[in-house]
Amino acid sequence: MSHYYSEDVTAPLKIARITEMILGRMYQFDIAPGVFSSKKVDKGTMALCELMELNESQKVLDMGCGFGVIGIVASSYVSEVHMRDINKRAVYLTKRNIKLNKIKNASVSQGNLYEGLDKFNIILTNPPISSGMDLVGLMIDEAPKHLYEGGNLQLVIRKGVNIIKERLEKSFEKVNIKKKYGYYIIFAS
Repeated sequence: MSHYYSEDVTAPLKIARITEMILGRMYQFDIAPGVFSSKKVDKGTMALCELMELNESQKVLDMGCGFGVIGIVASSYVSEVHMRDINKRAVYLTKRNIKLNKIKNASVSQGNLYEGLDKFNIILTNPPISSGMDLVGLMIDEAPKHLYEGGNLQLVIRKGVNIIKERLEKSFEKVNIKKKYGYYIIFAS
């Protein structure tokens, strides 16, 4: 059985277009089954978009980008965004959504976690918690190697905040948590 965190998905490719107002700007996204979130921009993603801390000189990675919401929104506030997903369909949709929203400072690649990636000022993620702690733990544990000095990881979760916080505290000096829409947005630096 394929999941949205699989390289290939078996669900038929049925593309739909949605429109979403995020931080006062209207975005359009092509979505499809087999990619998170397959029907709408989920509340966790919205919460991270509304609370992420960015500035214009930063280079940002959207890890596990799905159809590209977080990275596309971030592109309005930073100098460069790279989006990464293992799911080939997610990468296809993200490329479409970059063009659809006329984004000039973003790119996307298909690959396993941080494999072959450079360093960033910020890593943003709505991690695939349903994949289990092994994968999410790797995302957390490997993040510091891909952050410039003073960089940070910003992620959103709904459950398991204490487990994630403990894991982050092993790799980062400071861990701060905010809450919105019933989700926890965690900032680790």
